[in-house]
Amino acid sequence: MPVVENLSRKFGLFAFDPQARKSEHQLRRDVNSRDLLEGWLENNSNAILTMIEHAGLETPPQMLLEKSTYRWNYSIEKKELQRKCGDQIFVPTLSPIRRRGSSQAQLAFAYTQNVPCLVPDSDWVLVVRNRKAHLWSATHSEVGILSARRFGELVSGHLETFDSNVGSLQVLSPKATSDLNKHIQNCEFEYPKEEFEVLAPDGFVDIEIGPGSPPN
Repeated sequence: MPVVENLSRKFGLFAFDPQARKSEHQLRRDVNSRDLLEGWLENNSNAILTMIEHAGLETPPQMLLEKSTYRWNYSIEKKELQRKCGDQIFVPTLSPIRRRGSSQAQLAFAYTQNVPCLVPDSDWVLVVRNRKAHLWSATHSEVGILSARRFGELVSGHLETFDSNVGSLQVLSPKATSDLNKHIQNCEFEYPKEEFEVLAPDGFVDIEIGPGSPPN
């Protein structure tokens, strides 16, 4: 929308807004990106509600707007963040996730044992580690779920602040990951990975479905 506004002002152009409620407002001489965005959001919200109510579609999981916006900004900056971190620190994907049966979409990233990584704000952490079922058995990989709060307790004192435009980011350095090995190896997972499902990028909405119905 800011691009449309800048082009309009620079070249003296009109803008045609097909989503304007009234036909006389579709042709805009004074192009304002905020008005265009608000109109788009309103129409997009109405379209979602119409599909749910009249097409019989399932109500999609809902994510709080501030979480959705944080994930969007993080995803946009992910390549630049990896460049700043270099080859030694991994920048994980921040994925939408939900506990099965819940209408609430939340955020999660994967942490692999012994891998230095950037730590974004999230609700859950998928922990990947190598374990032995018995002393005589071979090592195998296992994945489990920890809440971000529990993960934070495990890595407490090992996180360093990471300066970026995204907002709240921290980093587990190579030195920290070696110190954490025993804690990660011996911690009990709070949930099995099968308890959750990763959602597609378009598999949730960040608006309230109906009046007074925030995510639960």
